[in-house]
Amino acid sequence: MTHFWKVCLVNVRGNFQCLAFKMQVWTVIFNSFFLLILYVVVLYLGRNKKSQNISDVDHHGTICCSVVFSETNANGYFNICHIGHGPLENVTIHNSPFTLTDQINHKIAFLENYFPPSCTFVLIGHSIGAYMILKLLEYFGKDQKRITQGLLLFPTIERMAISPSGRLATPVSNYFSWPLVAAAWSLSWLPLSLKKWLINIWFIRRNVHEGCKDAIVQLINADTIRNMLFMAAEEMEKVDKTPIELISDHVDKLIFYYGASDPWTPRSYYNEMVSRFPMAQIYLSEQNMRHAFVLESHHEMAEIAAKWIK
Repeated sequence: MTHFWKVCLVNVRGNFQCLAFKMQVWTVIFNSFFLLILYVVVLYLGRNKKSQNISDVDHHGTICCSVVFSETNANGYFNICHIGHGPLENVTIHNSPFTLTDQINHKIAFLENYFPPSCTFVLIGHSIGAYMILKLLEYFGKDQKRITQGLLLFPTIERMAISPSGRLATPVSNYFSWPLVAAAWSLSWLPLSLKKWLINIWFIRRNVHEGCKDAIVQLINADTIRNMLFMAAEEMEKVDKTPIELISDHVDKLIFYYGASDPWTPRSYYNEMVSRFPMAQIYLSEQNMRHAFVLESHHEMAEIAAKWIK
């Protein structure tokens, strides 16, 4: 835990919040927070009806990483957010929303451009981050040695559009994007204190950490919501067939963790995955964590993940 080179910020067509590193084994966390924000915006409307990309990783990613890091032999960790899922500074203006492929290439560029070939990685992906891990494994190839483990938490890697949540997200992201972007633009002009008050009211009955609320406040931005909705629409379209062959090629490196009542990955998805890969490490949450575990169960999830990391 010594001789750390601390890094504040690294830019690769977007921002990475780099906490610490040492040239050996790395733990990389990919977090997908955008669907939670989609819910907040939609439900808020219905009810009334560092340069940083803080959105995906600033608070809950840091907590999860610190717990995992302290309980394993990993020599450093990075949180990697999705490009455009938060206010960006000091980067080239990108007028078009970032595609799912852009997001995947963003992660590939980070691993390839900032580390020598001798570095190995443990990747932890939540939701669509799990899909991205599979795509990184596909990119590096069947015989690759750089990625030693992939932890897929609440993995949205198949049939997203027909999942219970997908049936809601598909029409919302395809047909109601501009009203939501306009709503985000309007809300962005509210005083910071009022935005925080609204978030506190929304989560009044839930034990959500203050840092998570602060991160959500940062997401009340028209460009951020536009990127999130565009990516959501692409996910509903592209994340469809189960990548059986890809999983088979790397199954010895993968650990799956499903929610017991996750509307993005119904219990049937878990049962089918166990049936297809009986020897794989596929687990069902015994703590009944929500899909957005980052709000209330990040410590518990981090402690579970730490036990898996070799």
